Amino acid sequence: MGHPLSKLKKRSRHKSRFNRNTGSTISVSSRSSADESDGITSPKDNLFRFYENRRFYGDSICMPNDDEECDRLHLQHFLYKHVWHGNFFSPIEKILNNSTDEKTVHVLDVGCAAASWVFDMATTFPSANFTGVDISPHQPFQIKPFNVTFVTANVMDGLPFQNNSFDFIHQRLLFSSYKTSQWNFVINELVRILKPGGYLELVELDPMVKDVGPATLRVFEAACQLLINYDTDRYTCYKLKKYLMEQGQLENISYEERQLRYGNNYGRLGQVAVEHHLALMQSLKPELLKIICIPSDEYDELIKNAENELFELNSYSVITRAWARKKFH
Repeated sequence: MGHPLSKLKKRSRHKSRFNRNTGSTISVSSRSSADESDGITSPKDNLFRFYENRRFYGDSICMPNDDEECDRLHLQHFLYKHVWHGNFFSPIEKILNNSTDEKTVHVLDVGCAAASWVFDMATTFPSANFTGVDISPHQPFQIKPFNVTFVTANVMDGLPFQNNSFDFIHQRLLFSSYKTSQWNFVINELVRILKPGGYLELVELDPMVKDVGPATLRVFEAACQLLINYDTDRYTCYKLKKYLMEQGQLENISYEERQLRYGNNYGRLGQVAVEHHLALMQSLKPELLKIICIPSDEYDELIKNAENELFELNSYSVITRAWARKKFH
């Protein structure tokens, strides 16, 4: 079997690469609401709001909560997996492979969203137990692997797990979910539920794409202003190692940066990276229109211009990763 990215249909350079009807380039069967047979009650309709046939949950910096967004998140997962050549850097593969009924390895994904990382890991390591936690019910419950459990919770309320519960904790792309002042609490809470000797791994993104054209710059400057408006930190990705070092209970702290390149000069990966970012721009449309202050149709035209720029220019995003082990004493 080839890499999941290779299954995406190639498109002509002269045609729009963003499907206005689906908002994505990949079709994944998914459900945003929970199945009551799984013991989790479906969310009430009054928790959602709608904009241009997209469904949103809550009123924070909020991405859509619908099948189209699930598709984008699945695509994002495989892009990141390709860039990093794997799902984790912590030295835990042997532990995951050696999980047994007598000594089960427990893994937590914080902010699991559409559960792309959890499902990928759970099928790769079927003897380990995986838990996905998210503030929003966004997971395809009906197709989840047998070794996956979902929990709806807010990290800022304290996670509903006992101390020293997990062997590995993974968190990715939550820089827009936490206020700048909340990061120390978040790290402390994750370390609290991490077992001594277990690993914590964080992955974040610099939201400002580098070396872009004027249309792309306008969109992502608005996105960065949105982060400022909500008191979140666009530079979080560069502070991960600092946060881990300051926590005090972590050792063997490591940090690495990678670049996600966009456009035709970087083959199929570069093309898919553009398609993902077009979907992201559409997901952010309701929030960004408040900042850019243009009509909806002008925003769509702006995205078309950004598409052309991203395919022609050598733009890139910076993605960072930090991981560390919890001390035994």
